[in-house]
Amino acid sequence: HGMIYVKNSGNLRLTANTNSNGDLALINNGDLTLQQVDVGSDNNISLDITGVLKDVNTTHGNLIADKLEIRAGEIGNASEIIKINAKELTVESTHGPIYLHQNGSCDVKIISIKSVGSVYFETSHGINLGTIEAPGQSVIIKALTGDILDTRDPGETRANIKSYSLDISAINLGTATKPLELD
Repeated sequence: HGMIYVKNSGNLRLTANTNSNGDLALINNGDLTLQQVDVGSDNNISLDITGVLKDVNTTHGNLIADKLEIRAGEIGNASEIIKINAKELTVESTHGPIYLHQNGSCDVKIISIKSVGSVYFETSHGINLGTIEAPGQSVIIKALTGDILDTRDPGETRANIKSYSLDISAINLGTATKPLELD
């Protein structure tokens, strides 16, 4: 596999990248503006950004991968939602909100989302939910045509969602034997 590893200082703009042969790992000390990064459905993307993750592509997925890990100061905003297509997701914002829309054609597994700001996450399908932690903030999570199910690891003691306010919608929320836990 041809893997791509990049470290950069300063603001960076990725206009288009397709690498279906390997993973992409990017460390950026500054903002990152995305058009589309597609590593294929069998590869992973890891982004570690000190600044803001921004969207300039309004119609297509910004990040396409099997597993997607994002750590950034802020991730999108209400008018520039970051569009993803991933099977598994781990996200952290260190000083602002998270705005994500899953464009994929299958359910997404959220391992964890941690935010010091509000969280907005929407998908056309279902969500297998680990944890979302946004203490003192608002969380909006929508599975438009699917379920939101508790898929935390056995022994996990944190609630599925910790927030000040919650707007949640899906066909089914949890199950009788494994209800969603809120805090």
